[in-house]
Amino acid sequence: MRDRRAPSLSGLDGWLQSPPRSLSQHRGRIVLVWFFSLSAPGCVEMVPALRSLWEDHRGLVDVIGVHAPQFADDADPQRIALGVARAGMPWPVAMDHRRTVFTRWHGDRSRQGWPSTHVVDQQGRVVAIHDGAGVDPIRTTVEALLDR
Repeated sequence: MRDRRAPSLSGLDGWLQSPPRSLSQHRGRIVLVWFFSLSAPGCVEMVPALRSLWEDHRGLVDVIGVHAPQFADDADPQRIALGVARAGMPWPVAMDHRRTVFTRWHGDRSRQGWPSTHVVDQQGRVVAIHDGAGVDPIRTTVEALLDR
């Protein structure tokens, strides 16, 4: 899954805080495609550290959140919008109710839980996948890419 062209974001169920996005709009920047579920406590707890990383490298690093619900009732767009606002996510958030994009990006890892952060380099390749709520390994990857 690593060092391959990043899959598309097509097939999503809607966007919050942004019109629909494509990765080509972020060419030349590092993109953190962050798969999360508001019902997974580690995801919400991760937001302040992820926001700090994004703010430290604003203009060089973008975050796209992809909400892939753990449970069917987690797919209510109004509940997602409220949860995103409460958690303080300033970046675009895509809704992937059917987990179409989640499955495309995770491939044979599609049973992987949340959160999962795919680091896309400036050329549009997935160069790292970080599972879990720790931001330090993501920061290390981002800063190594920025030093290239």
